[in-house]
Amino acid sequence: MLNNPQKSSLPLEKSKKLARGRLADGQPNPVDVYVGVRLFLRRRQLNFSQEYLASMLGISFQQIQKYEHGDNRIGASRLWDFSRVLNVSVEYFFQGMDEEITGRSPRMNLNSLKEIKQIVDDISAVEDPMLRTENIRLMNAIDTPKIAELLYELITEIKHSPGQIPQHTSEAE
Repeated sequence: MLNNPQKSSLPLEKSKKLARGRLADGQPNPVDVYVGVRLFLRRRQLNFSQEYLASMLGISFQQIQKYEHGDNRIGASRLWDFSRVLNVSVEYFFQGMDEEITGRSPRMNLNSLKEIKQIVDDISAVEDPMLRTENIRLMNAIDTPKIAELLYELITEIKHSPGQIPQHTSEAE
């Protein structure tokens, strides 16, 4: 029996909004609102209309409105564009943000600090043998491309089968 798609999509919609950084009640995240206000202030300081700024970036003035109100989040590349067009550093958009606002970032909405620390610890526990200092030194010391390629394959094989001795047959066998 199929589920009613309207009922099953409701929790999905809420999780999508949370994943996009909105608050649990659907309101824009305070960090996004703050960045939008800083965008608005700089635009007004330069006496740029929303239409003029939008035309410089190839977007609509409605999109500028949404950014300034925090309704839409500003992606990294778009923030970079704003910093160039408005002649400010990217840091400008975050200057003066207080702890109450930073404490409500999307990261803080999804997990408690304890959960975040556990996630970081779990990721840190997985060691990539390709990043071990001795393996990097060994790869750098080898100047023969064929030997370097074989060494890379060996380390990769070890990485994918921990605790097992890789069985490599040479072409001479």
